[in-house]
Amino acid sequence: MNATTKCARPACNCVPVDGKQYCSETCADAKSVTELACQCQHPACQGAALKP
Repeated sequence: MNATTKCARPACNCVPVDGKQYCSETCADAKSVTELACQCQHPACQGAALKP
């Protein structure tokens, strides 16, 4: 896994599995939604807010 590649969803800080753009279906489904905090429910990402 490449640790420098984060989920393609801007508000998410997770690292997806090899070959994937998104860490979860939640992030993939929300790819066109702009939000300030990720809702993927992964422990490392819960409550993390997008920083300007």
